[in-house]
Amino acid sequence: MTRQITFLIILLLIMVTACNKPSLQSEKEDSIATSFEEWVMQFPTQDAVIEGINQENALDFSESPEIESVYFQSFLEGKSYLNEQAEKIAFAKKTIDNQEITYRVAIKISLSSQFHSLIISANTEGDPTHEWAYYLLNYTKEGTYIDGILLSYRNSYQSKEATTTIMQSEYRYVSFLPKNQLHFTDVNYDNTLQSNVLAEEKNTMLTSTGDKEVGYFRESWYEIVQNGAFKLLKQVERNKNEARP
Repeated sequence: MTRQITFLIILLLIMVTACNKPSLQSEKEDSIATSFEEWVMQFPTQDAVIEGINQENALDFSESPEIESVYFQSFLEGKSYLNEQAEKIAFAKKTIDNQEITYRVAIKISLSSQFHSLIISANTEGDPTHEWAYYLLNYTKEGTYIDGILLSYRNSYQSKEATTTIMQSEYRYVSFLPKNQLHFTDVNYDNTLQSNVLAEEKNTMLTSTGDKEVGYFRESWYEIVQNGAFKLLKQVERNKNEARP
């Protein structure tokens, strides 16, 4: 009799556990979906069409709230994006120089009904050359990360002294094209201008180039394919001597 009761208890526990598994799984899925929904809700929807992000409008999105750690850890940390060299780089809180990076929500844009498209900004603390950086991230409707790309950034240095202005710039500007295509202009510019050199009879402007060997000026075109990934279509190297800061 005791064995029968024990058997019934074990059987009952098995049935209860089996019944609870789908429920626990459902609760887990609901939790993930809710968390991603909250993450997406952090981003204001951009109703107007954005033609691009460049020196004219880049700072329009820079005062957005900082991304909280819980969202960064769940939806950004370790995720890879394509940089200006078409290399895969992972999002991190620190640079290779151990500088802190602050990520902020920017806007949500509508590129497809099949996935979410979110734009975030990044600010490198303690870097006087940093002006802005924006990234475009695509997620499935369920919250799975698809792909990301460095959308636009600018770093520049300008030092004004009595007779010398040194200017170094590197930047990426983006234009949004029809059919979910992106056009990028990438420039790394280094030039030294020595000015106001007073001669006896006239002022003279002397120009000496900086480190042009590492400079570049290129255009590239990407397509956002149906599943939300970024595909390089074409890349054209331009004359780097024509690049401007």
